[in-house]
Amino acid sequence: MQQQGQGSTIQDFNVLEKLGEGSFSSVYKVQRKSDGQYYAMKKVVISQQSYKERENALNEIRILASLDSPYIVEFKDSFLDSEGKTLYVIMEFASGGDLNSLLKQGKIKGGVEEAEIWKVLTQITIGVKVLHDNNILHRDLKLANVFIGKSPEGNIYKIGDLNISKVTHGANARTQAGTPYYASPEVWKGEQYSWPCDIWSIGCIIYELAAQQPPFRAADLQSLSRRIQTGVYDPIPGKYSKDLSEVIKLLLQVNPRSRPSCDTILKNPLVIKKSGALLVEEEVGGKKMAKLLQTIKLPYNLKQLKGNLPKANYENKIKRSNSQSGIRVNTDISQTPQPIRKQPEDVKPPQQLQRPPQPQPQSQQVNKPPLLKPPMAQPPKPQQVQTPQQLYSKVQQQEQRLLGQQKYPYVPYQQQQQITPRDSSPRRGQYQNQYNMVAGMPSGMRRQNSAGPIGRR
Repeated sequence: MQQQGQGSTIQDFNVLEKLGEGSFSSVYKVQRKSDGQYYAMKKVVISQQSYKERENALNEIRILASLDSPYIVEFKDSFLDSEGKTLYVIMEFASGGDLNSLLKQGKIKGGVEEAEIWKVLTQITIGVKVLHDNNILHRDLKLANVFIGKSPEGNIYKIGDLNISKVTHGANARTQAGTPYYASPEVWKGEQYSWPCDIWSIGCIIYELAAQQPPFRAADLQSLSRRIQTGVYDPIPGKYSKDLSEVIKLLLQVNPRSRPSCDTILKNPLVIKKSGALLVEEEVGGKKMAKLLQTIKLPYNLKQLKGNLPKANYENKIKRSNSQSGIRVNTDISQTPQPIRKQPEDVKPPQQLQRPPQPQPQSQQVNKPPLLKPPMAQPPKPQQVQTPQQLYSKVQQQEQRLLGQQKYPYVPYQQQQQITPRDSSPRRGQYQNQYNMVAGMPSGMRRQNSAGPIGRR
């Protein structure tokens, strides 16, 4: 069952500027009136979308509301307008724009710094790892879908726009989706694909940041498909290290089975060497698992969608990039000083505090008797076997004592005589004579005197 929203409306925000626009949606920078914070508001004209496009919009809300990572854009709120025609999604505002702005700044300075490219690679790989650990394929990784957040430590790169992401539940996908320049060879062929398609897209992003252009370019889609399936691309500029070129080559493998997973990338010695002291949050055996919300059902009447949306998340104050939880990636020892720890024998146990002796109150002396010795255990006495006559008499006496009166006369025990209800009945002789008389009659006469249906008639 989905958690209901908090009833926010568009009147709760001040719209400041438009950040981007698509076919049926547009993104604005807004300010929430209650807390004065800035957010990104995605306005989706859901009434003009097809059924599949509506499902994609709700799928993005479901995934964003389920995940919690500093390298994925954080979900805040979602609500409908009063007429049920427009869907509003409130998300974390990335003040640095997307990677296109980083690429433009790099062109002005003669190229993006290699240290920043390594940082982009490490952080978006961690974000994609969170998706893959929860059986989610992004399927549309590109410069425009990686956003830049600002922090005192520097830029934080966050994955967003999960509109066409897919929850695979461990199975492969086949629908062709994504941007042509970043689509993998198996997607172009129309074959089944899985998480290696996102690894290919990461390689295209890293190459474009270094070479200022996508790795595969062509005049038309058919030529572009052939270039991508061959996997031949121009080398990156010589100002960048050979290590960066080797990692790009590793990511842009035509065979999807030859591409490394996110875990393999993060454990690569070249990536560890260049990533610095970045913290990688890992849970449940190396996987950061999330409890995905149930699929948001799309009702026929869009006004009823309000009750199916997840609840607001404005109060989430989790630390992001500077979080101290998780496992630190092993970095170069020369770059990262290790703290000196004392050996166990050097550690002295804390001294116990000795309290001064307190004067005890003087008590009056009381003469107590000497303690008695405990009695010695006596051996059990052998039980005497009672005769039937003694048992019978004992039962009679117990009945008289419990009832308080002599209900039954005391009958001495006679071993040879058997007392039965039939023998003690006062009508024993009458029934016996009648039985003997009927037994000597013919069969027809016995029927007339019997209690059966013949005798009643």
